[in-house]
Amino acid sequence: MPSRKAGTARLDLFTDSLLLEVGDDTFLAKLSRLSPLVQGREGYCPLSRRYLGTVGHYCDVEQGIGLRRSKPGQALVFVEQGAVYTIQMADLREVLHGVRPSCTISQELPTESRRAQGAKA
Repeated sequence: MPSRKAGTARLDLFTDSLLLEVGDDTFLAKLSRLSPLVQGREGYCPLSRRYLGTVGHYCDVEQGIGLRRSKPGQALVFVEQGAVYTIQMADLREVLHGVRPSCTISQELPTESRRAQGAKA
């Protein structure tokens, strides 16, 4: 399936989280919940949406959005407002182990056949 770069994921040691920056939105995955998902022991990791609060502080709110493993297990997937986003597992592991500062979040683009099926429905 074709995809395009939609954002980046990086560690935030201040909040002990993985920050996912997608367009103008920022999401957080707590490392304590993300680690079991990456290791294959859990099937879901909730994401919190980050809002700007008062006096430079942030407010992080869970809204039912979460990361799941893809069927082959080579990526993490989340859906936001009908868009499907993926993070490659190999790239994410390098970020979590400090090998690289960030990795790419891709947005999966619908193929022509899927668009045609959607138009018929």
